[in-house]
Amino acid sequence: MIDLIVVGRPKSLQSSPRSTEGWRQLVEDAAQAAIQRGPVYETGPVHAGFHWFCDIETARIPDLDNVLKPTFDALTGLAFSDDGQLTDIHATRTALNSLSGEPAFPAEYESWPAELASHLERLSRPEEFVYIQIADPPNLLEAQWLPQH
Repeated sequence: MIDLIVVGRPKSLQSSPRSTEGWRQLVEDAAQAAIQRGPVYETGPVHAGFHWFCDIETARIPDLDNVLKPTFDALTGLAFSDDGQLTDIHATRTALNSLSGEPAFPAEYESWPAELASHLERLSRPEEFVYIQIADPPNLLEAQWLPQH
């Protein structure tokens, strides 16, 4: 599994090419650092988690679905060989102000992935970021939501 944190606001398909390129570079830098600790998925299916912690009180927030493509294009060739390997993406957008609580790292976050929990612990003030997880896909035949025959 590859876990990475990208600090900043993701750019959408509608962003300027210059802005999108800046986002791609942030994603690539984070991926290169994370890959030193995890595998690269050269072949086979890949699952992705995309969890955006955003500041909803600033300028217009891009649509969640429009920020996925530039992000995963930036990971192509680094975390996985081809974005065609992606079989599923779990994407969320959470307002940073919903993570309120004293202390800065509430106990309910302790079950979250270590990379994400560690980043949340270090936050002294809200700062937008994206937590991305690349892993083997879940076995859909064992998923609870599928009807049992």
